[in-house]
Amino acid sequence: MKEGIGGFQPGTSSRFHYEALPEHLKKPYVAIRRAMIDDKASVTISKPLDDDTCLTLLESVLYDNPQIFWIDLACSLTVGSRTSTIVFQRNRFAKDREKLKTVITSNAREIYDKYIAGSSDAYSIELAVHDVLSGKVAYDGTDKESSHSLVGPMTMKRGVCDGISKAAAFLLNCYGVECSVVSGKERKTGGPHAWNVVRIERRWYNADITFDLQKGAGTPIRFFLNMDDAMASKTHIQNTKGRCGSKRQNHYVRNGTYFKTTKDALEYISGYKIDPLVKQDVYDLYVEEECDGRILSAVSMKYTGKAASIRMMNSNGRYLITVRRERDGKEGAVRGSVQEAGQRESGEEPGHDARSHDGPRIRREGHQHGMVSQQGRSRSFLRSRSWEYGRSGQDVRRAGG
Repeated sequence: MKEGIGGFQPGTSSRFHYEALPEHLKKPYVAIRRAMIDDKASVTISKPLDDDTCLTLLESVLYDNPQIFWIDLACSLTVGSRTSTIVFQRNRFAKDREKLKTVITSNAREIYDKYIAGSSDAYSIELAVHDVLSGKVAYDGTDKESSHSLVGPMTMKRGVCDGISKAAAFLLNCYGVECSVVSGKERKTGGPHAWNVVRIERRWYNADITFDLQKGAGTPIRFFLNMDDAMASKTHIQNTKGRCGSKRQNHYVRNGTYFKTTKDALEYISGYKIDPLVKQDVYDLYVEEECDGRILSAVSMKYTGKAASIRMMNSNGRYLITVRRERDGKEGAVRGSVQEAGQRESGEEPGHDARSHDGPRIRREGHQHGMVSQQGRSRSFLRSRSWEYGRSGQDVRRAGG
């Protein structure tokens, strides 16, 4: 199989979270990853771990390796004076994981053959994966286990934000473009959310395919493709320290439609050439400052007296305006509508529903006397740490011999 950018290597991993770990946790990360891949029921680490560190390690491994879809972010943790033993929790896909691997790999290969083969440009490969997932995957969290893993998007064409992000990371890593999953919150709702970080030409970028999901056929939405941390902070709150400092591969920068002021954007629109033979015009632009309705008004003015309908989506300075010509050729009023990016046309928020999952579970055993339940203290802490994989609440206990 061809290796490198544009190749096809199923099971390739990212090192985004691994590289961010302190040196003393990198060896435990490697041990946990190896045990998961080798289908071990548990792993023993040569150091005592607290709950927070254990969750950080599990989260880091699973986010960098979305192909490990049969293990949840939940475990039993036994802590001794010098060691810690983590017993992994498997989900329902563990039993049929080999069959699922075959289906997922086959689907990844189909996407490769149709959209990727022959390309060696990382951005073009990312764009293809972005458009395939955003155009074909429906936001659906009915089946919690599949929707929160790559199984849902890759085998059923449905999922929620972390499942979609894992599918994107899996595919891009297969095709030689390093990608991992990160988590945080939606700034608008405060609800938990997950998206991707993608590495292009040695720089990391934020990419949120969930917020770019389309409803049926139409112009691809690329509002959230390759944001630096400053752009992402307008709509996302990151759990981890940001490492995306470049705009070079941002969708708007690459296409020459990134503007600092509304005035600059209006000048671009005024100079836009209307082609009478083209049935649809697309204005896809980003403006740093608040633009209110002037962008849509400027586009509408260009089509005054022409038979056309205008649809506009906007989110924090990002504008996607599509103009469709009326087929009957009759002159008609230009119609405008505004929709927030990151929302369905029905108004349904396509980010994570915080009510759809209850958080991870850790059962901890250590050198304490007697049996002490600490559910009250740990419940709040664990809920804020990692919400993606858990299904039935938290259970943290310490027990002594």
